[in-house]
Order: sequence, then structure tokens, then C-alpha cells
Amino acid sequence: TIYANIVNARTQQSSIGVPTAGRWLLVSPDTYGLLLKSPEFLKAASQERGDIQSGAVGKIAGYTVFEDSTLGENVEYVAGHPNWFAVIDEWAVPVHLQDLSGSGDFIGASAVQGRKVYAHKVTKPKTILVKKKAG
Repeated sequence: TIYANIVNARTQQSSIGVPTAGRWLLVSPDTYGLLLKSPEFLKAASQERGDIQSGAVGKIAGYTVFEDSTLGENVEYVAGHPNWFAVIDEWAVPVHLQDLSGSGDFIGASAVQGRKVYAHKVTKPKTILVKKKAG
């Protein structure tokens, strides 16, 4: 069952030292539908609601669950923890409006200029579990 599968993922992550606090689970819409039919998930959901403001739809086996429709066709879920992700999201050159009318080529024209630097990286890939559909 999907519940047993997620419990196995929890066990696997625990065995490699992934902290229990802060774990998250991204599930496809199909997997979320299966969870909604799972008595174990429904029982847990009645006792502990998801964090509505963060978009969580519930908790299961120590994971905060989020529905994600961008996982791809063959992915059921992705389990992880924020400790092994690095995100850079900064402006290198702030966005500003540049007046082009003084150039002689552009009358009354302006350009929006600026540059944004961003990146992301998984720093310890073995801590991220991706469950793909069988077949």
C-alpha cells in the first residue's frame, strides 16, 4: 500500500541519519488520491492537520505532505529534508528603468534592466528519495 511504502521510505531515511524533524514529502495528485483512500492516512489526518499556510495537506510517518503536480508522469513522491539543499536567490544588479531617449535612436523609449542570480543544489543526494511508478 502507499502508506506502507512511505513508512519504508521513513525507515530508509532514518537509517542514513536524516533528522526526523522537518522531513517533507511531495506527492503527485494520483498518489495524494491514494492517500485519501488510505485508512492510516485518514486516521492520522483526523488527529493532526496539515499546515494550511505553508500548503501542507497533511502528515504521514513523520513527513509533512505537500501535493505537487510538477513531479513528472512517472514520479509518485519525493521524500527529503531541508538540511541538504542549498538555494541562492539574489539580485546581482537591481532591476531599474533605463531612459533611452538621450541616445538619439529611441524617442521616448525606456528599457527595464537588471540581472537576477539564482541557483539550487542538492548537497547530499542519497538523502533524497524519489519513488517512481513501477512498470
